[in-house]
Amino acid sequence: MRLGVNRLNSFVNVVDSTTLEALGAIYPGVITPQLPNITINGYFNLATTDIFQEHPNIYQIGDTVRWFRGKHSISVGGEWERTEMFNRGSSGNQGTFSFDGSQTGVAFADFLIGKPVKLTQNSPYERLVKGWDWYAFVQDDIRASGRLTLNLGLRYQWFQPYHAVYDRTNTYRAGQQSVVKPDAPPGMVFPGDLGIPPGLVPTDKNNFGPRVGLAWDVRGDGRLSVRAGYGLYYEDMRSDVWTYPAVNQPFVISNTVNTPYSFSDPYHGLIDPFPYVYSPSTAKFSFPMGLFTVPGPTLNSPYSHELNFTVERALPANMVLKASYVGKLEHNLLQMLQRNPAAYIPGQSTLANTDQRRILLPGIYTSFREIDTNSNAAYHSLELSLTRRFSNGLTFLAAYTFGKLLDYYSAQNLGQTPQDPYNERADRARSDEDRNHVFSASFVYELPLFRRANRMLSTTVGGWSVSGLITAASGLPVYVISGRDFSLTGVGFDRPDLIGNVVVSHANKADMLARYFNTAAFVANQPGHYGSAGRNLFSGPGVFNTDLSLVKRFPIGEKFGAVQFRSEFFNAFNRANFGQPDGNLINQTFGRIQTAADPRVLQFALRYHF
Repeated sequence: MRLGVNRLNSFVNVVDSTTLEALGAIYPGVITPQLPNITINGYFNLATTDIFQEHPNIYQIGDTVRWFRGKHSISVGGEWERTEMFNRGSSGNQGTFSFDGSQTGVAFADFLIGKPVKLTQNSPYERLVKGWDWYAFVQDDIRASGRLTLNLGLRYQWFQPYHAVYDRTNTYRAGQQSVVKPDAPPGMVFPGDLGIPPGLVPTDKNNFGPRVGLAWDVRGDGRLSVRAGYGLYYEDMRSDVWTYPAVNQPFVISNTVNTPYSFSDPYHGLIDPFPYVYSPSTAKFSFPMGLFTVPGPTLNSPYSHELNFTVERALPANMVLKASYVGKLEHNLLQMLQRNPAAYIPGQSTLANTDQRRILLPGIYTSFREIDTNSNAAYHSLELSLTRRFSNGLTFLAAYTFGKLLDYYSAQNLGQTPQDPYNERADRARSDEDRNHVFSASFVYELPLFRRANRMLSTTVGGWSVSGLITAASGLPVYVISGRDFSLTGVGFDRPDLIGNVVVSHANKADMLARYFNTAAFVANQPGHYGSAGRNLFSGPGVFNTDLSLVKRFPIGEKFGAVQFRSEFFNAFNRANFGQPDGNLINQTFGRIQTAADPRVLQFALRYHF
């Protein structure tokens, strides 16, 4: 039986209590004193840290029983897990001011005259959620013959949606008025309202995952084998699906001011809802309500079909060659959607009146984001490898993968949405993590110098070994974005229009760094229209790196161990591995490469083994 407890206590605080108000601004709502975040597109970010305390806990109990009988090896088991995510903080209470050049055409000039395009500010939060899940499985490994083994299994998985402590959470149901909080705006409902369980969504009870596999010794001599497998795998939901609703109003007020009056007086002519700290006695709603985020009415567990087929051949000199197909077809992946875009009105639409043009209850709801399980992904690859078991002082592994990963959404942060909420498929493209070609090789070679000499000579001069790691890969996709709400739809993830060929030739390395791709192929999308450029149209620079080490062992004796001298050369050939080009259309550095991985680094060490 397995028992496990995992607890974490993390605390982040501020070290500088200077505030914008202390520097002369009219900005009184910051509870934990610190400066705001300032983002100047294409120039720099002045960021302050999030203030938070985090206390996640995981409790586990499980067991597995195995029964061997004849040709069968049967395993039966399961595990139960309780997860708690407790965090409190004032992240965003200091506010984020964004400058994008919408006033003067140059973001830094907007900053100098104190004209931000947007201010977002939040009140302190408590995100306290608990959930549990369990699984049970049975598997039979059947030795059908001396050359064939079959694997048959079935797993059932249950995930109970997280629920918020004290029911401090809510969601949206069109046309429903809350009876738990009658003063809530239309559509906002809480646990205890009709059809709203503590976890906000019903439990998905259909998570049966079959597993099938085989291993076949084709000739019966152990030198040629075929292996294949298929499995249906389910994934537990991320806790942040439920922590987002815990920071909705009235628990947290999130306020967005489009085109504030000025940097020094952002709430001029408006009602400043801050400072605000939630309690049942102080609960209130501030309209228009910014950043309302809820799970969809139904969340099905993400799942993937995983397939593989491998042919393995033993070769002379202790080598093994493998060729494999590996595939994953993923469904019900999480994605956030903007459910309340702004309607574009020709001749009348501006950034300032975005919230007045929202399609859902303008004046009450502004940004309304829904988390759904409606995204898919697909991965297919050919994988080749050649290995040599250690003999005569040499071992190595070389592997090559040719693959492709397609998805609708790649970002780790759920806050990113498709540019067009009515056409999610337009975002289907190569994943942000896709590398079509990947090669890696590693080796260890014990140099034969003086290996057979007398003991004195072998100890002092011999005993050297060299090892290395070689990596080569094609580039990651480049995601080109507009960087501004040119469409005036309030979604905020516009892509530009594509009007030409993105490929451009480079005369030299400096030319490549200055303009990696044809920046003239992209122009700002027009008001009322989303950009025609797809996601991840081309790849950035590839990677080639070699790490080497030279090691000498000095044995002192069986009783006293040995001393090892290590010399290590990271990026031994000092190759420049450049970062991604800037893909933000409105940045002054659009198309430029400004980063690179580490140059050659040498490291020397002595280690004593005893």
